[in-house]
Amino acid sequence: MSLGRINTNIAALRAYFNLTNTTDVLANHQQRITTGARISSAADDPAGFVMSKTMSTRTENLGTVQKSIGQARDMLAVVEGGLNSIVDLLREMKDKALEAADGSVGTTERVSLGNAIKALGDSISDIATNTEFNNVSLLDGTYSTTGTGLLTFRTGVGVNDITTVGFSTFGGLTAEGNFTLSSLGLSSLVSTGISTISEASSIVSAVNNAITYVNNAITEIGAKNKGLKARSDAISIERTNTESALSRIKDADTLFEAMETNKLQIRSQATVAMLAQANVMPQMVLSLLGR
Repeated sequence: MSLGRINTNIAALRAYFNLTNTTDVLANHQQRITTGARISSAADDPAGFVMSKTMSTRTENLGTVQKSIGQARDMLAVVEGGLNSIVDLLREMKDKALEAADGSVGTTERVSLGNAIKALGDSISDIATNTEFNNVSLLDGTYSTTGTGLLTFRTGVGVNDITTVGFSTFGGLTAEGNFTLSSLGLSSLVSTGISTISEASSIVSAVNNAITYVNNAITEIGAKNKGLKARSDAISIERTNTESALSRIKDADTLFEAMETNKLQIRSQATVAMLAQANVMPQMVLSLLGR
């Protein structure tokens, strides 16, 4: 730059240009510190911005799927609780039937035991009818292994990532997923009461079969619940790893940003000082003019 040209202060313009650029970069680092994000807009990193949006969507979807699996497991827990209660009642029914089948029991006592067994049967049907999840009965045949009774739960973000929950006949129920006294094959035996050893023995045999059916159902529900838990754990790991990858792409390194901010603040101060000197330099020409 020639000191003789005072109409345009090139040095000051250069200093101003550098100061503007430094201020813009400084503002960007300060924004990263205040927001905690390295990428706030597509202009910061176009490819990284798109990747971060994709990963954010996936983590949200995985969270939704995990919630769905949790609801499925809650439903199965309700089913298992109802089935366990039915098994307990069946065992008590068997005990009373065994007692009634003993020859040392009188007719009056045997009739009383039969009435007690009737009451237990009513309780079994009541549990089967009133075991619900979200106001829908689960053990009265509403849900089966086929047709409209088959429940479908989402276990992944893909279109086909689903699992089904239904209750089969378990080799003996008269209706799929129906655990009422009638479906267990006990209604006619229990309703007639007990007056003879033969009748009591028939109930013992039928109750043994019913216990087998219900235990098979509990086993199937337990296996399904275990599978859902394994899937939920896998999703949790995937979600954590996706969040970790997203953090590396999107999140700002606060320590690095603070270091850069300090450096740029010093550079800005130095540039301001140089801009002041550049503005003073043309005044040296005045000494040649005798001013």
